[in-house]
Amino acid sequence: MTERKVKLDRANKSILLRALGDVYYGQRARGGSAEETGRLILRVNDLPAGGKLTMSAAEYRLAKAALNQLRTQRLA
Repeated sequence: MTERKVKLDRANKSILLRALGDVYYGQRARGGSAEETGRLILRVNDLPAGGKLTMSAAEYRLAKAALNQLRTQRLA
């Protein structure tokens, strides 16, 4: 299992929480399981600004997809 460490400053933490929140509420609205997203949101929220977050490959893919979705929405 590959893990990645990501340093999150205050701005990046805020943006990631916003992106993951949009994905979480979308999953809940569709009636899907949002447990993994919810756990990741709680872990990011508990991290102090400037801290390093260790994510599994699945969590990293989820965060990356959420950030890309947020970027696409903002560009539209």
